[in-house]
Amino acid sequence: MMSVNTRGTYLTSKACIPFLKKSKVAHILNLSPPLNLNPMWFKQHCAYTIAKYGMSMCVLGMAEEFRGEIAVNALWPRTAIHTAAMDMLGGAGVESQCRKVDIIADAAYSIFKRPKSFTGNFIIDENILKEEGIKDFDIYAITPGHPLLPDFFLDEHPDAVMEEKESYDPVPEVKEEKLQLQEQPQLQEQPQLQEKPQLQEQPQLQEKPQLQEQPQLQEQPQLQ
Repeated sequence: MMSVNTRGTYLTSKACIPFLKKSKVAHILNLSPPLNLNPMWFKQHCAYTIAKYGMSMCVLGMAEEFRGEIAVNALWPRTAIHTAAMDMLGGAGVESQCRKVDIIADAAYSIFKRPKSFTGNFIIDENILKEEGIKDFDIYAITPGHPLLPDFFLDEHPDAVMEEKESYDPVPEVKEEKLQLQEQPQLQEQPQLQEKPQLQEQPQLQEKPQLQEQPQLQEQPQLQ
């Protein structure tokens, strides 16, 4: 989670900045929320909040560092958006409380049309589209007319968000049961091998007496 959201945002921006500086309409847009320090948004999903707020802090830092060169902003939906993640976490029927991804696409396009001086902003999708003159937001609803689920990190309807989250209970409780390791049977000791009797030293052979040298025969005189 940290690697994708916070670290991924920082490193991707770092790799692209040299090329963005050459553009006349350079923009970085993070899908991250306003930095809301209400403890309610930390108590049940602290790691997720840290990961998303890390992206928002990149917006603050980079917008100031590259002011006049690159516009850096954040976009966040007012309501839940229907994605595969919502199907996984929200359960059956959650899509009726969501909007289509089209609203995020239209809001992003509205941001990219603006000059580089429009930077360091935390933008809510519905607000910027109202500035564009859009009044009927049912066109973005999966089920027009159905009540929508407010998104995280916005204090407009915090109780409704938490009640819906708790009703779905997407995070299963982890049972704190330690697996007991089965004791392995002890190996029986093998009987020790009896020591072999040491071989007795064989008696040393007596040296044979040396043979006496035989006297050499005298040469017989040759006959004349």
